[in-house]
Amino acid sequence: MAMETTEGQLDIFGVIDAADREERAKDLPIHFTTDPTLTPDDLADAMQVWIDRHGRFGCHVNSNMWHPAIVGPYGTNGPHSAYAVTADLRCGHHGRAGCSCPGDLVDRIYCADCQWWTGIHDNDSAAAVDYLDHCWPGWRDLPVLAEPKAEKRIKIPKSYPAEWNIPGAPILIDGGADRKAAVWGRSPLGGFDVSLDAID
Repeated sequence: MAMETTEGQLDIFGVIDAADREERAKDLPIHFTTDPTLTPDDLADAMQVWIDRHGRFGCHVNSNMWHPAIVGPYGTNGPHSAYAVTADLRCGHHGRAGCSCPGDLVDRIYCADCQWWTGIHDNDSAAAVDYLDHCWPGWRDLPVLAEPKAEKRIKIPKSYPAEWNIPGAPILIDGGADRKAAVWGRSPLGGFDVSLDAID
C-alpha cells in the first residue's frame, strides 16, 4: 500500500517502515492467536502489518487481532508493568450462512516483569483479577476502603499496610452491588481499584 503525506507526496520513510514490518511479519501471526510467547510489542507489530495491507478502517473487527485495550493499562513505571489487550471476535457477517466467528470481545493482560499472560476473559475486569492474583499475591486480603462520592478521590488511610502503599498497587473498595468492575488507574496508588463485587 503506497503511503502519502498530506501534500500527496510519497512518504519514503513510511514505505521503508512498512517494508521492515513485512519482513518481520514472516515470524508473526497476522490473525488472532493465543501464542503465549508473543509480547504486546509483537502483537502491535502484527496489527500494524495487517493495517499496512488492508487499511485502518474496521481493522479491529475485520482482523480479529489483539490490540491495546481502550481502557486499561498499557505499560507502567511501577512493578509488574501491565499491558491490557483486547480482540474483537464478534460477528461482522450480519447473519451470513457459514459464518464461523466466535462472537465476543475478549481481554487479557501481559505482565512484562513476569513475561506472563493472563487467561483469555470475556471482560476486562476478569482479566484484571487474574493479573492481580498472579502479580500481586495477597491483594484480596487488603482492607476494604469505602468509595467516596463522585466529586472526591479515594484516600489511603494512615493505618493502611505500608507494604501495599506503593506505586502501582491495587486497592479494594466497597462499590456496592451496582459496581462490579476493576478500574485501571483509579487507585490513588496508580493501580487497579477493584470493587468487591468484581471478585469471583
